[in-house]
Amino acid sequence: MIDETHWENAPDRVQDKFIESAFLDLVDRGFIPLMDEPMEETPGFETAYEMAIERFNEKYPNGFFENE
Repeated sequence: MIDETHWENAPDRVQDKFIESAFLDLVDRGFIPLMDEPMEETPGFETAYEMAIERFNEKYPNGFFENE
């Protein structure tokens, strides 16, 4: 299970950056198809979302602070 404690407290703009990066990485690797649908409705989005949280936790193990 992924710890979402710090993730939930991060600003939306920070979360969006991590989600988009993870999503595009999975598209580039061929795991998620690039579709005309909104990103959130694309098959595999949940995997990208979880990947984004994992990357966030690696970069900000103590949480995100505006001065970083």
